Formats: sequence, structure tokens, C-alpha cells
Amino acid sequence: VESSESSGKFSTARNDKKKINGRKGNKRRYIKKSSSLDPTMYEEGVMFATYSTLIGVQRTTGKTRLEQLIEWCGGTNFDGLIMFDECHKAKTVDLDSDGNATNVGKNNTCSQTAAKVVELQNRLPRARVVYCSATAVSEPRNLGFMSRLGLWGPGTEHPSGFNQFLAGLDRLGTGAMELHAMHLKSSGALVARSLSYEDCEFALIKDITDNKVREVYNNATELWTDLHSHLLNRCSDISKYRMLEKEMKEIEDHGGDIPEELLFNRELNCDSDSEGDEELLDDALLEQRNLRRQFRNRASRHMKGLFWAAHQRFFRSLCIASKVDTAIDHAKKALEDGHCCVIGLQSTGEARARGAAMAAGNDGDEALELDGFISAPNEDLKRIIAQIFPLPPKPKGVVAPEFFNPLKHEELPSSAASSEGEGSSSTSTGGRPARRARRAVNYSELNIDEHGNEKSPENTLPRAKRKTTGKAKPSKKIEKKQTKRKNSDSMDDESDQDSIDRLLGGDSESDDEDEEDTDDDFLSDDDETDDDDEDDKSDGEYTIEAHTSSSKIPWHQIPTNLDETTMTFRQRINYKRKVNYKRSAEKVKKWLDTADTLSLPPNPLDRLLNELGGPDKVAELTGRKTRQVRRYDVMEDKMKVTIERRKGEGRLDQINIEEKNAFQNGEKFVAILSEAASTGISLHADKRVRNQRRRVHITLELPWSADKAIQQLGRTHRSNQSSGPIYKFLISEVGGEARFAAAVARRLAMLGALTQGDRRATGSANSLGLGSFDMDNLYGKRALNTMTEQIRYCSRNCNSVDVPDKLYADGLGVIDSLLATALEDTEDSWQEALKPYDDDCESESTWGEFAYHLLTGPCKRLADNRVAAIRDGRNVARYLESLANGSETPESVKPKITDELSAAKEAGINLNVLANIWLFDVGVIDNGTTLRVPKFLNRALGMNLDKQAIMTEYFLKCLEQEVYGARSAGMYD
Repeated sequence: VESSESSGKFSTARNDKKKINGRKGNKRRYIKKSSSLDPTMYEEGVMFATYSTLIGVQRTTGKTRLEQLIEWCGGTNFDGLIMFDECHKAKTVDLDSDGNATNVGKNNTCSQTAAKVVELQNRLPRARVVYCSATAVSEPRNLGFMSRLGLWGPGTEHPSGFNQFLAGLDRLGTGAMELHAMHLKSSGALVARSLSYEDCEFALIKDITDNKVREVYNNATELWTDLHSHLLNRCSDISKYRMLEKEMKEIEDHGGDIPEELLFNRELNCDSDSEGDEELLDDALLEQRNLRRQFRNRASRHMKGLFWAAHQRFFRSLCIASKVDTAIDHAKKALEDGHCCVIGLQSTGEARARGAAMAAGNDGDEALELDGFISAPNEDLKRIIAQIFPLPPKPKGVVAPEFFNPLKHEELPSSAASSEGEGSSSTSTGGRPARRARRAVNYSELNIDEHGNEKSPENTLPRAKRKTTGKAKPSKKIEKKQTKRKNSDSMDDESDQDSIDRLLGGDSESDDEDEEDTDDDFLSDDDETDDDDEDDKSDGEYTIEAHTSSSKIPWHQIPTNLDETTMTFRQRINYKRKVNYKRSAEKVKKWLDTADTLSLPPNPLDRLLNELGGPDKVAELTGRKTRQVRRYDVMEDKMKVTIERRKGEGRLDQINIEEKNAFQNGEKFVAILSEAASTGISLHADKRVRNQRRRVHITLELPWSADKAIQQLGRTHRSNQSSGPIYKFLISEVGGEARFAAAVARRLAMLGALTQGDRRATGSANSLGLGSFDMDNLYGKRALNTMTEQIRYCSRNCNSVDVPDKLYADGLGVIDSLLATALEDTEDSWQEALKPYDDDCESESTWGEFAYHLLTGPCKRLADNRVAAIRDGRNVARYLESLANGSETPESVKPKITDELSAAKEAGINLNVLANIWLFDVGVIDNGTTLRVPKFLNRALGMNLDKQAIMTEYFLKCLEQEVYGARSAGMYD
């Protein structure tokens, strides 16, 4: 039995057998296991089955393919050979104490492939087994499916099974892995060979920068910080709603009466169905609606996972985009030097391009013309916004915005035509409440609290003024504040009950007679008003008589300042649903508009393809079905981008073979390959092919795992080659990109230790140049703990890392803004004024608690110094504001800021103080848990590039100290 990853290996295996046996050799045939094949037709032979075949089930009999295979083998008495080719496909394995696969399935710790590989070995105990792969294992846990090695089980040092063996390896480290590999080699159970890298050249090209992408990156970090802030509020709202549901269920179980306010919250938040499924005729629209409902009900922990995964994917794509120009330059230089070029990346961006094409009205069967390339980061960003911040159920009588459903073909309303008032700003606000106040940005969605209730006009002011309006924080000034608030909340007498009835659709008795609405009611550009101040009109100025219970009101024209005290219970619910819907739509539209103004870069694969000559000169070996091609349009006299299907004579895998042959035959001298083509394809300078040019292999995007890295590098470095390749690894200036290099470097070392008894065999010994990125190890963990401890307690030891004065000024401006707010809010203790209010939303509360503990704890001396300066009129936040609004010139402000910086440095401000704020902005909060290296590097991706570079340098210096200390003590492993 031979099993491999794809059916394409069948012909290769059969041809290899013929070459080995010769014409008069063994006549046992190769049999391909397929759904239509009856294994009983052949008494003997080599049964070839893919791993996906082992998982399959026969529909007619319900018998699994694995059972059919075992039956053909003759059951437990089978003593023939089982060959697991490309066995790394079974590396995601989890075993119980009996050696059987457990936790099997999607999103679990054991894949179905691994489970079937383990089961096949367990049910054929007498079979000989060969595990074959160029990258068998890159983590100790990956060894789980190799039960025949004799490293665990009865009669070994680990009789309890694989988990006992794994615990021993984890305890003893990489050295134990090397010893086990040497033991297997000496016993004949392991054969590990690798080609010499003597003829290869390696170049690590670091600190690549692109000024345009750099600006886009820094702007994007502000938007993601803002999204994270609202994510905290959404997760908090979901948790509160579930607690209320639990409380109401307990009351109902005990036969009690549910209070009206609890009923109000239930009715307000339930998935009311004015979007009836029966009214939909379009399956695509129905699918979009079901997805929205699914996203509304998603648990908060799942949303956080979605958010951070998209966060990492987004900034990773920007890292790649910053290197595209450099990759193009090196590729063109290689062609000029008489070489040919292979460019390796992992992702193609096809899924996002397909989604954008569907939104434009293309179903994929016909070519679609666009003015420019589709940007995968842009589509990713919009997708995560839709998933994490879905609009509430559309209230009856409301015309939904077009962006509510991307499948609508009409053009989205532009930000210039938006009726959101100040909320239609095209730039991000940053993520923390204090920062929004400091930047003097007032989006209209900030007029509501965490429950969707409208705040009074004073509440839209910066934090200092907002606290004087009398929210729920207990103090001796409450009565005075509440009097002021009542005056500010007075309503215009012209909004009478009849007008409310027309807008809200009457009382609950008439609710059933209302016309049901669907998402098909969309607001077009022509319907949208250009009056940005419409939301600020009083009820007397706003005409609501036209909106009867059966009429429709555009989402942006919903009034938000009606008097709820005159409404009935059902009217309050209908009104609050409309207000919440409008506020949510405003937030989402603001974020979508900001995403469009970021000018995010196009897909790297499409840029490379078109910049290096197009499909006629570039061989594309990927798994995508369509691609974006730029051509000159004679009729319009300009370049147009067309989304078209990849052309070939056969199916997709056959197209890749055709492209490979074109490259090897010298018809094309540039090849681009993705993860889908990283195994089983030879692109080296084989002596038997026409293209004898030396290969220049440019790695634009490092894969997630070491085995994928080795597999991709192995496409251009193989046996029988006339010249070794030139490898070029491109690493951008983005400090967080070290996270991806660190993951590969660490697993390369483990791969060498586990397979060849030498951790250097696949790392620095081969001059891959990634050894310096191995940070996710014992010393990296210690270094990170040291750094976070120094940051937490604002230590004066900053490991001699320099910080530009600009970042000091920004950080001091944040601190001064907080303290100035506290001083304006109280005549007594500014420390108490820093604490959050009881009715603050989650993001405001979290920020307030963080600021209080920072400025009254390790930074108390600095805070006292700044309080004195602010009382003396020396406020850095005011200086920065005056510089931004042009009221003062840089020449007049700079000396003032320089003086305050000098005084603040004397009082204790340093990198550790700033790092507290920077880490808070990317979601790293001191909650008592240990911060892991991958998580730190992931979160660092969301920092401004200057801050990111400083934090990475800080971490690396701590790491150098840990390694130096271990070497000095003779304990370095």
C-alpha cells in the first residue's frame, strides 16, 4: 500500500517502479484506489491511495475507503508494506493513552488524515511501515503518528505511550531530540539525507522599506486601534446581554414576573425579523443575511479570535507589499545577468478578489474589467468589519444603506455625500477615548453610550468637559450636575405624540399590520441628502409627518433626539431600534470609508505577474482559478485590469504542469509559485531540460512552518542540476515581521534535530540566514519576561534604546491630556478624578483604569511634575493642539515642548513609560498572564512603524543579555 498527498503522484510512482524493475522485472501492477474501483478485482499489486481517499466513505454502502483497503489487504494478518509518502500531511495528531487518535475534526487538535493514518497502522499491526518525507516533523508533537519507531509503548522507556514520551522531550529540550534521532540512525530505523548546499548562494536582504506603504501602514494602525476599542465595547455588550438573559430565565423558571426594563432590553436586542426569509428570491442575498445573523450571535471569545487573526493577516500582507518593488528589481537584475527567476510566496489573494468581483456583479463566468487592481488587504479589512460589527436587525420602515449588503450592484455612497456630519472624516480616530478627545475628532456615533442610548450634547465634548455633565460617578457635586443635565436634555415642544406615532408606527396593537421590510430596500446615491447637519436639527425643524407607519425612512434620516418619556413601551422599543440601527450604520460606514481612503496596495501576486511581463512571459504555478491582468484598452485609451480565468488545456493541476514545462523549456524565464505548488514540482536547472540558466530564488513571503519553507526552497535545489540556485530572503523593516521569521527559524532547528540529530542541519549550517531570528525559545521567553517587568514598573533601565523626541512629545501629550482632564473635573484629588465612571463603556473604563494605575503608581513622581506644569499653563497636549490647528508656528512651539521634555525626563519619563501606552493600544494589557513571544510579535504588528522598530530593538537587546548570561554561566543550549 502506498499513500501520498495527491493523485498526481500516481503516474510518477508507477514510472519510478518501471525504471527500478526494468522491462523484465516484477510485473505487479500499480492500482489506483478510487471511488469507482472495486479492490477485489486485484489479488495483488501496489494499491495507491491519496490521504483524502482514506477519509472518504462510499455513499451506497456506507463503508469507509479505509475499511475497503484493510479488507483488500486481508485484515490483521497482512504483513506487507505500507508506504506513507509525504507523511508530514499526518503531522497534526493528538493521541489518547491507548494510542488512538482523539479530538479529531476541524478546529481540533487532530486532523482526519492523521486519525486515518494512525488507525490504519493500529488495525494492521503486522505490516511493515515506511514514513517518507523531506520534512517529516518540525515539532516533537508531530511524531505522534510514527508509532512503529519504537520510541514509546510497552517495553520502552515510555510505557504509558506517546504523551509520556512527549513530556520527556519537552522537559529535556532540543538536545534530547538530537539524541533520539542519533539513536534511530544507529539502529537503522532512520535514514536522513540532504543535498549539499555547496553550490548555492544565500543573501538575506533586510530592512526593506517603501515610503508609500509605510505611510499607509501607519494610517492603518490607527484604524485598527479604533476597531479594537469598539471590539471591547461590543464584547462587553454581548456579555451583559447574556447575563440579562440568564437572569430573566431564572425569574421565569421560578414563575416570577420579569421587570419591564429587562423585557425592554430583551425586545431591543432580540433578532427581530423584519428581514423575513420568505421575501427573498436571491440565494446570495439569503446567504448574506444568514451570515449577518450568525455574526450577531457569535460569542465574544470567537470575535476576538477572528479580530486578531484578521489583524495579523492584514499587516502581514502590508509587509509583503512593502517588498514587492525590491523583488521586482532583483528579478529584473537576474534576467539582465542571464539568470532566470523563481519568486515564492504563500497566499494569492484570490478569495478576496472573487468577493470584490461578486460585489461588482460578476459571477466569475465572464471576464470583468476594472480601473485598477483589487486590494486583498482592503477586502480583508472590510470583511472583518462586517463580521465583527454586523448591523442590528433592520427595523421596519427603514431603508437600509447600500453597504449593508455587498452583493448589491449600486455604487456605495461616497464619504463626501454622507450625512454623518463630522462622522464622515476620512481618517482614523485612533482607538482610545482620550486620544479621540486629544485629536479633537467628534464622530456622530460617539453621541451614544454602550447601551445605544443617546448622550446629552455635553457628552460629546472631550473627556474633561464630559465629566462635568453629571454621569453616574458618585460625588458630592451630583445634585448640581443633574440640574445642569436636565436643562441640556430639554426637548422642543413641537414634537407631539401624533408625530411620534407616525414615525414609530403606533402602539404594539397595530404592529402586526405594519408592512414587513427586507434588506432589498436600499438607499441609493440619489436618495441621500447632502445636508451634513440634518442629524443636529431639533424636532421642530425636522419634518416627520411624512413618515407614516407604512412609509419608508432612509437610515440616515432617523431622528435621534425625540422625547422617550411620552412614548409607550412598544414605541420606545421601535424608536431605540431605529436609533441603534442608525448609529451602527454610521460607525460601519465611517470605517469602510476610512478603509477606502487608505489606498491599500494591490495583490502582490498580480503586481509581480504584470510588472514582469504578464502571463506571456511569467509562469504562474498557484492554486487560483482566476487572475488580474492589466492590458491597454484601445477604445478608452487607457490601461484596464481584467479579471479572467487562467488559460490552459486541462484542469487546474494540469495548467500548473503546462506552466512548469514552459519555464523548464525556456519559453518563460520567470516563475511565481505559491503554497499550492510548493510540493511535487521541479524547477531546478536539471541537466535534462532546455532551460539551463541559473535559478535566482526570491522568497517574498516566508511560510508559517519550517516544512513548507524547506519544501518551497526544494523546488529549485534538487539532484542532477547543472548549477545551484541563488537564494534571496527579503525581510522588511517592519519589526513585527520577525514573528514569521522566528517561527520558521525555530522549526528549522527542530527539523534538523528531529530528523538528522543536528539542529544546525537545516538552519545556519546551510547558511539560510534565519538563525538570528530564532526568538521563540527559552531565552526569548526569559527576555520577554524581563522586558515586560521593566515596562510594568517603569524601570529606569531601558537597555540603552534611543527614542526620538517626537515620540516622547506624543507620549507626554497623552499624559498631559489625561491629567488636564482630571484637574478640570475636580477641585480636590486629581487621582480620584482619573478613575472611570460607573456608566463608562468598556473601552473608556479600561483606559481609565489603566491611566489611574499608571499615573498613581510607578509614574506618580512624573504625574506630580506634570500636574504642577499644567497648573502653571505648561500643557504639552495644548502645545501639540495649537501646532495642529495652526494657531502657533513650529518655531514658537518647539522650544516650549523641548523644555517640558527635559523636565519630564528628569521626573522619570522614559521608554518604559511610553511602552506602557503603546502596548495598551495594541491590546496588551497586564492581566496577570504571561505574555508569549508569538503574541507579543503579533501585537507589535499593529504599532506605528517607528514604535514597532523601538520595541523590537528593546526585545532583541534583552534577548542578547539573556544569551550572554547563559554563555557566561556555561548553561547555553
